[in-house]
Amino acid sequence: MEPTALDPRLQVALFTASVTVILWGLKQLVDAATAIHARQRSRDQLVRALYAEVRFNVAELTDAAANGVKLEDIRDAMQAQPSTIPHMTDARHDAIWHSRLAELPLLQDTLIGSLIRFYGRMEKIHIQIAGLNLPSYATISINGKLKVMDRINGQIAAARDDGNAVLDSLESHYPKVLAQQAQMRQHNRLTESFGSDDDGIGTK
Repeated sequence: MEPTALDPRLQVALFTASVTVILWGLKQLVDAATAIHARQRSRDQLVRALYAEVRFNVAELTDAAANGVKLEDIRDAMQAQPSTIPHMTDARHDAIWHSRLAELPLLQDTLIGSLIRFYGRMEKIHIQIAGLNLPSYATISINGKLKVMDRINGQIAAARDDGNAVLDSLESHYPKVLAQQAQMRQHNRLTESFGSDDDGIGTK
């Protein structure tokens, strides 16, 4: 018994349906590839921006740790004038961090934790430095004031180390994205531009 030929109209309908399914599948693949590419582009932009911001902060922290308030120097000044308040500058930059928090899931989980620790410590330093100008600070003893400054100095050094760890981690996870920036950090560190006698605007 010979097979019955399909009605031409049914053949056209089946062909049209097959083409439609194939085109739909191709569109899904294109959309998925486009989304992946957009996600990677956003991630790479975020990585570069955070790297630049952390690197600047690390330079400032490194300078503060090396050239900031020394307890032995400020002790004599306080003993001569108990109302002396040391000048400590909070030069942190966190605009990128705060404006792109929603994009953090683009990064590795361990890196997110390191960034949170770094910027959290920076915020703590900001609060501690602001506390030097509170009325309550003037009421504590000289030794108490020195302990406060010693804690701030310790936080500055720890934040510097945290920041360097973040930079190393970024370079490790995204070597191609940061190849040029990492090379610059290796051969031309920003700390050379932010010495304690430099106001940062290139006057020297």
